[in-house]
Amino acid sequence: MDHRGAANQPGFEAPGARPPPTGAPVVNREQVLGQLLIGAGNVPVDCVNLGDLDLLEGLHAYDEGCTDSGIRDEVGRAKLREKLRLGPTARSGRCDEQMELVRLFLVRAALPPYSCEDVAGALDWLRSSMGVDWL
Repeated sequence: MDHRGAANQPGFEAPGARPPPTGAPVVNREQVLGQLLIGAGNVPVDCVNLGDLDLLEGLHAYDEGCTDSGIRDEVGRAKLREKLRLGPTARSGRCDEQMELVRLFLVRAALPPYSCEDVAGALDWLRSSMGVDWL
């Protein structure tokens, strides 16, 4: 994911920004994510460790060159790699934490100001750097 300015992405509400003059809908990234987390996307809140999600995003940002806002934590990376390497378990009526963690990571990668190219890059990174070969 790169860190393009919100001004280049129609429909994204940057802090203090006015709605686009074209009448395009304004999307608040945190509201969309919040809706996903509270069940609009059928994701149990207690299913995903949000600390793992933040770490995954931070590691990705660091690996993509954002050394000031990314996270360099090789111990955390090793633990997360091991958790993700195992992949989702057979369907059992309980949450597959690994699948939901990856899904939320990719959902965040798709929200404005990011694009499909950012999602593709995030998928490549999951496979090459985090050992997620079950996607």
